[in-house]
Amino acid sequence: MIRLEKVYFTIGTNSFKEIDFHLPRGGIAVILGSRGAGKTGFVNVCLGRHSVDGGTVFLMERQLISGEALRAADIRRVGMVTQQVTLLDNLSVAGNVGLPLAYHLGMKERDLRDRVEPVLRQFGIGKIADRFPHQINNNEAKLAMMARAVIQQPSLLILDEPTAGDLDPAGFLQVMAAIKRLHENGITMLITTCSPSMASIEKAGFYYLVDHKLIPHSDHLETADRAAREFFKEIRNYTERQKREISGFFKVLFKDEQTEK
Repeated sequence: MIRLEKVYFTIGTNSFKEIDFHLPRGGIAVILGSRGAGKTGFVNVCLGRHSVDGGTVFLMERQLISGEALRAADIRRVGMVTQQVTLLDNLSVAGNVGLPLAYHLGMKERDLRDRVEPVLRQFGIGKIADRFPHQINNNEAKLAMMARAVIQQPSLLILDEPTAGDLDPAGFLQVMAAIKRLHENGITMLITTCSPSMASIEKAGFYYLVDHKLIPHSDHLETADRAAREFFKEIRNYTERQKREISGFFKVLFKDEQTEK
C-alpha cells in the first residue's frame, strides 16, 4: 500500500535520509515521535504531497513522481483525520460526514441519508446527526471526523494524532475501539502519535521518528544514535511512571468492583 525505499527529503532545515518504510495492504503502522519530529512531513511524503530529494515512493502500487499531483481516483481512496477539528460550522454532523459523497460523487440528499445514517451508528453518534459542530463535545467531533474519513470506504486511512486534544477517557476508548474495528474490516491505516499509549493497538507495526531517522520497533531498542537512545529512555520512564502511579488506583477500582459482585 505504501513503500518508501531509501527516501531523502527536507522539511525546513531538517534533512531526513535513507528512510525505508513498508505498510502492506490491510496492515496498520504507528509512527511515534515527539512534537516537531517530522511526522506530518513523513505522511505528506507518503501521499506525494511533499517532494523528495532522492529515493522511491510507492502509493497503492503506483510509483509517485516528485511534484506530481495525485489522481482524483487515488485521492478518493485515501481517508484523512487531522489533529485539528475540521468540521464545517454551517453543516450538521450528518452533513459533514456526507460531504465527501456530495462533493466527489454529486450524491443527492435522499441518497446521502441512506449512506450516512449507518456510518453514524457505527461510530456511536447517530443521536447527534442533526446537531452542529458548536453543539457537540470533543469526543463526538473526533468520531464525526473519523466517520467522514471512511464514508467513501477508502483503502487507506491516515490518522494524525487521533487521541490528542481534549478527549476524555471515554473518548480515548471510543477512538481506540473505532481504530480496532476499522482495522478488522480490512482498512489499511497509518497513524502518527506522540502518545506511547497507542502501543496498545494490536497487530500494529511501530516505528520511531527520532533525530530525522525512522527506526522500526524491535525487542531490543538499541541504537548508536544518542538522540534515539534518549527518546527510548523517556518512553521507558513514562511507562514505569504509569505503572507506579496508576496501578494503585486500578487495584482499588477493581477491588471495589469485586466487592460489589
